[in-house]
Amino acid sequence: MKVLALVSKERLPDNRVMYETLAQKCALTVLRLESKQQKHLWWRLRKVGFADYDAVFSDLYFKRIHKQAGFMKKLPGLFLLEQDACQNYMPASEWHGAFTAFYRKLPNATVFAGGAATTKRLAAEGFDARYVPKGYDQTKMKNMRHRRDIKMGFIGRLKHNVYARRQAFLESLSESHGLRLLRTEPGDEYAATLNRIKYFISADIGLEEYMQKNFEAMGAGCVLCAWRQGAEDTALGMEDMKNIVLYSSEDELLAKIARLDADPGQRAAIQSAGEAHARKHLSFTAQAEVIYSAMRARIGA
Repeated sequence: MKVLALVSKERLPDNRVMYETLAQKCALTVLRLESKQQKHLWWRLRKVGFADYDAVFSDLYFKRIHKQAGFMKKLPGLFLLEQDACQNYMPASEWHGAFTAFYRKLPNATVFAGGAATTKRLAAEGFDARYVPKGYDQTKMKNMRHRRDIKMGFIGRLKHNVYARRQAFLESLSESHGLRLLRTEPGDEYAATLNRIKYFISADIGLEEYMQKNFEAMGAGCVLCAWRQGAEDTALGMEDMKNIVLYSSEDELLAKIARLDADPGQRAAIQSAGEAHARKHLSFTAQAEVIYSAMRARIGA
């Protein structure tokens, strides 16, 4: 199977490990496109011999390609990796309904969505949608066995309209119980800071799926405390108080943390099981396996 991958050059976090794994399974050509090139795909790709490929895999930013359906519908065996399609169903998002409008113009495309609920909704609208959980770079996000001097921490941005409930919850917990709200540079600083956190507090409230930082925290050896996401928890193999701490209220979260503080053995078991689960099922390598299987099933090559 010969695949042409169109990838955003400035993509963060860098998912080269996923493409390295994919390249071991098929004849893969990766084109890394700058912002301007993504906005003018027809010009950048005008000399590409698409007939030489069985599939074209797009890992480009939606905001740069959503007006280019006229060109993209001509691409053979088109696959779209879209980790933010959940915003299609969020009234607060500027992209509410935009993904549906775009995909309607690409009837032959397969959409790889990062959430089970989002995948189900897209499929109900008639799209060929496949569930591909988000991955993390297991070569960089590792447990360094450092002393974890931050009891409860969160790393990431808060001030975005789709994260309003996350912001309210985490800021409240910061004021009342000392949760550390942190920002770091990507890469080494981020990985090192994760390794200082004992309990990583995730609050993806109203998103119905997990953001990538959850898996990075697990891979770095934090005990992940995550807001319940319903069907997504089951789809990802998340088991409360076995490989993750799930909660639906501040009181439940604090009670479970107090319980684990009193039982370091159970806390260590959850941390170890979570780290192993992330490495085996939620890494970029695991993501590549799912993508390859879905592409091969459709292309038949």
